[in-house]
Amino acid sequence: MAKIYESELRFATSDKLTFSDSGTPKLLFKLPEGAVIVGLTRNVQVAFNGTSPTLALGASGSTAEYQAASAITAIGGTFAPVGAPVSASGEIWGKIAASAAPSAGELTVGAIYALPTKRQADY
Repeated sequence: MAKIYESELRFATSDKLTFSDSGTPKLLFKLPEGAVIVGLTRNVQVAFNGTSPTLALGASGSTAEYQAASAITAIGGTFAPVGAPVSASGEIWGKIAASAAPSAGELTVGAIYALPTKRQADY
């Protein structure tokens, strides 16, 4: 039997990630317990240089769980649908990787998530 829930849509945004964050996973934000990630946004304000810079998004220990590594070499925004419950910790981590370390680049990450507020019905 399926369940229908009333939910609130919310948005969280990270602090800026810059080229100096390359190579080490960084905690971007923590979502509330029970949150379901609708999608993740990425807004590159300054293109990353270096060799093949990418950003992956996920949970601690699995930094590509929500979004596999994708290029961050162009200015602009992207949206990637996820449709998955947040991990038990609620944490979303980002990892910038490159073959040769970048010396320029900055971006922010956002999460659109649903937070169930009450159960409406079963069907």
